[in-house]
Amino acid sequence: MKYLILLPPLIFCAIGLVLAFQMVPPNATTGFRTGRTLSNEAAWYAVNANVGWSLVLSGLVAAAVIWHVFALDLNLSVKCLIATATLVCAASLTVIVGTMS
Repeated sequence: MKYLILLPPLIFCAIGLVLAFQMVPPNATTGFRTGRTLSNEAAWYAVNANVGWSLVLSGLVAAAVIWHVFALDLNLSVKCLIATATLVCAASLTVIVGTMS
């Protein structure tokens, strides 16, 4: 049960791998959707591959940080706050990568 906090970073990695290996065609519900990516199939796959690898990397880093934070002798609420901040930073990094792609 205590490892349940590692589920979100692992979901980041799973979604990232699907995007990185270009398994998601252009659509209106899944992927990094902008006017440019939805109107150009080549841009869709290029941007989503970058976003996918960013999700994988940030998910792995977030999992490592969360794992180490939960090994520390801290209050549970502090651990959860740090874990949440780590996930927000990981997601923000992915959005920045997608925007800059």
